[in-house]
Parts: sequence; C-alpha cells; structure tokens
Amino acid sequence: ADTSTAMDETTILLVPAPGARPEFLATVEPIGSSGTSKSGDLPFEVVLSSYTRDAWAISCPPPPPSPESAHWKSTWLKSVDGRGKLPGFLKYLRERKKVP
Repeated sequence: ADTSTAMDETTILLVPAPGARPEFLATVEPIGSSGTSKSGDLPFEVVLSSYTRDAWAISCPPPPPSPESAHWKSTWLKSVDGRGKLPGFLKYLRERKKVP
C-alpha cells in the first residue's frame, strides 16, 4: 500500500471556546506547483486555540521569532478528509470579519 500521502497529512483541531477541548476540524495535506512542499515540513497535528486579524499575523515578512517561538512558514493546503468542514469555518470567519 502507498503510505506517502498519509505521511504528509496534518490534522487541524479547533478549540471552540476558551477552556474547551480541541475538536476535529480537518485533515489537510500541502499542495504546490512542482513539489514546492516537502514531506515533513508540517507537523502531524495543529491546534487552533485562537485567531486574530492583527497586522503582525498577516504581515510579510513576519517579525523575527524569539528564541522560544517557532519559525513562521506558509503553504497552501487542501482538505483530504472529505468532511467539508473547512469551507464552513471560513464562512464563519468571514461573517464575523475575522478574515479578509
């Protein structure tokens, strides 16, 4: 069996309210032209505990990371779980003016 795709997948969990347990949002994998996303670039799991429209979160390039923080990276992702939750989450954020 081919397991190369499964190794590139990342599970995104969302904390729906402060203090709540993270819930499944999506399983994604990187997409890009001519293999720009390398296997192992993304973690196995990401937990979204909050979000912001503050300029520091979307500026390019991001401010230099402090020694205790992770380096920022960006990549395009596609959902591979077939549940279709990401479009609904994006609609929710747009309605509340959390994303442009």
